Amino acid sequence: MTPEKNLDNDVSDSIQSLERVAFGRGGSKALSVVNKRNPCNKEEHKEEDRGIREYKRKERLKIGTWNVRTMRRPGKLTNVIGEMRKADLDILGLSEVRWREEGDFVSEGVRVIYTGGEESKNGVAILLGERVAKCVDKVERQGDRMIVVTVRAHPVNIVIMQVYMPTTTREEEYS
Repeated sequence: MTPEKNLDNDVSDSIQSLERVAFGRGGSKALSVVNKRNPCNKEEHKEEDRGIREYKRKERLKIGTWNVRTMRRPGKLTNVIGEMRKADLDILGLSEVRWREEGDFVSEGVRVIYTGGEESKNGVAILLGERVAKCVDKVERQGDRMIVVTVRAHPVNIVIMQVYMPTTTREEEYS
């Protein structure tokens, strides 16, 4: 069954099944970056400010990327969020989302920050799990091909960049 194409930014929750989604190397697991900083962990920061240094466990952030080719199909966002949860990712960068303009919304408890152009091509997005979404400090968009999100963390902030660069076989749009 082929889903119908929708010309608007459709982020509906209709269900669409994926037969096989490949993440990272090996086709079954997300390529993740383990980051041992504590994103926006206010309780630990308060204890450290009072001179109490009991918190020794470091939290791990799992980060992945995915060239989704388009997010303009009904139910695609629901599928992507499901795969993000299945891979236990905290942050997921998406390329080639093809949404218009720019936006920031929450769907199924996941914060979606995206940028696109006036036409429905290119575009990138960053999906943030609930824990990380609360810690976003700054969002910068550079056209329809790059987005930068700064996350408050301890001991230093984390900067997440998602960039879409087409292959060299594609005609050059920018000189």
